[in-house]
Amino acid sequence: RALVLRQPHFAPAAMRLQFVLNDQVKTAAVRADRVCMVNPGFLDELNVLECATLIAHEALHPELGAFQRIGDRDPRRWNEAQDYVINAILTRTGLPAIRGWLRDPRFDGWTDVEIYNHL
Repeated sequence: RALVLRQPHFAPAAMRLQFVLNDQVKTAAVRADRVCMVNPGFLDELNVLECATLIAHEALHPELGAFQRIGDRDPRRWNEAQDYVINAILTRTGLPAIRGWLRDPRFDGWTDVEIYNHL
C-alpha cells in the first residue's frame, strides 16, 4: 500500500511479482520468472517505506530487462550494476535508501552496461 500511495508508477511492476519468504537469500532476490525471494529476518528490519523501496527495487530488475540483457556477463557484477542504476532511480523518486544497498552518486546518469564495464 505504501508503494501505491507514494510512487504509484511502480505498482504495476510490483503487482507482477510473486513473493516467497526464503531464509537462504541474504536480503532479497528476484528471478526471471518474477518470483521474488525475501529473507524474513531482513524484512523484519525494514520499516514500511523501506519495504516499499525493496518491492520497487526487485520489480525493476525484470522491468529493465536485466535477465534478457545479461548475455555472457558475470551474473554477480551484472546484478551489482543493475543495483546501482535501480537505487539511483528509487532515490530520485523519493523512496528511502535501505542501509547497506549499493548507491554511488558518481554513477548517476550511467547505464548498467557502463557501470558493469567500470566495475
